[in-house]
Amino acid sequence: MIKGIIFDMDGLIIDSEIVCFRAYQEYFNKHFNQDITQYDYGELFAGRSMKAGVQNALEYYHIDYDLDTALKEMQKENFEKAEHQSIPLKPGVKELLAYLHAHDYKIAMATSSTLDRVHTLLDEYDILKYFNKLVSGTQVKRGKPYPDVFIKACEVLEIKVEEALVLEDADSGIQAAHTGGIKVINIPDLREPKHPEYCEAVLKSLDLVIDYLKENA
Repeated sequence: MIKGIIFDMDGLIIDSEIVCFRAYQEYFNKHFNQDITQYDYGELFAGRSMKAGVQNALEYYHIDYDLDTALKEMQKENFEKAEHQSIPLKPGVKELLAYLHAHDYKIAMATSSTLDRVHTLLDEYDILKYFNKLVSGTQVKRGKPYPDVFIKACEVLEIKVEEALVLEDADSGIQAAHTGGIKVINIPDLREPKHPEYCEAVLKSLDLVIDYLKENA
């Protein structure tokens, strides 16, 4: 029986992945004359921390450049600008959260973002009140695609992994949930999942999760 729902944030709750994609694309093109395709973004960056994503890209494109310098440049030149852009909620977010709250599901956020950013964004959209617990990738040793952040979310919600359902848009999160033995539903953002067989379902929007929960109560 599913008792707890664990949400990712970027690309799932807020429509931010396209903003991040363009920021990485702009930086790598400007500094290294390197084009980042949407496919590469999904492989290297989506669902990961900025540090992990940039490190992946420097290694993948064989760019010999200091990681800390790249992170500082990206933050100053691209992400400070991106953070001031208006980022809309994804379809079905409030409908699903209201349903979960009304039916006494435990609700957690498990994201690669910092807790400060999570608090700011969820509070801005007036949905912070729905979440029982918030877990950041900065609180665990290994980020996605390792399962640590989802396992920690289960621990703080005080549920077993088999009682949890993860909602994810990115392949790294799907892999993390699958590796941790946690059910996962994919709501694709920039691309379809590489391993749909790992998923309980692949749905077009978050509100459709309600029907899944009713059918699997």
